[in-house]
Amino acid sequence: NGSTIYRPVSNDYKLEAETLQALNAMMYKYYELDDSATFAISSAYRTLEDQEALNSSVQPGYSDHHTGYCVAIQYSDRSGLENDHWFYQNCYKYGFVVRYPEGKEGITGVSDYKHCLRYVGVAHATYIYQNGLCLEEYVDLLKNNYNSSALRLTINAADGISYEVYYTAASGEDLTTLDVPSNYNYTVSGDNRSGFIVTVKKTAPAA
Repeated sequence: NGSTIYRPVSNDYKLEAETLQALNAMMYKYYELDDSATFAISSAYRTLEDQEALNSSVQPGYSDHHTGYCVAIQYSDRSGLENDHWFYQNCYKYGFVVRYPEGKEGITGVSDYKHCLRYVGVAHATYIYQNGLCLEEYVDLLKNNYNSSALRLTINAADGISYEVYYTAASGEDLTTLDVPSNYNYTVSGDNRSGFIVTVKKTAPAA
């Protein structure tokens, strides 16, 4: 991406475009605070073959890195600042969550990988951060408590926008019908398990 603030550890890495834009915004913000910092991307998108070659506890086909929404960052600066803590405390403002937070190993199944960030969007990242959840806990919360368009989780996100979020289970057939708003912008995301998350942007109606 031509950035002079961070670089890949080796070769080139790929990310989904929206994730890359959010990553750049976050990196530039930190660089404003400490221009002595240097960063390296140690992992981003992985193929099944890449995952298999790692001999990781996460089996090929099950890694978040397959999505293009996941990035691992190595931190280094000359100022002695604890810049990793800045990322943990501020990444949600850019739509990222710590994918495998400490203390959640029994849920995520992964330990010692807290420098791995997962892009989920500012609305979801805000709620996850403010409530001390990991991604699995958040999806389960939606699935169990906000599982129809009549039961929506309201999130006042870090970007100043209000969102409503709800979950729809997959039908088990080739086609799942979703109840979506006609007068607001929304996105639909699969949860990679058994359903879909609908995120409605409530601040301004769609044109």
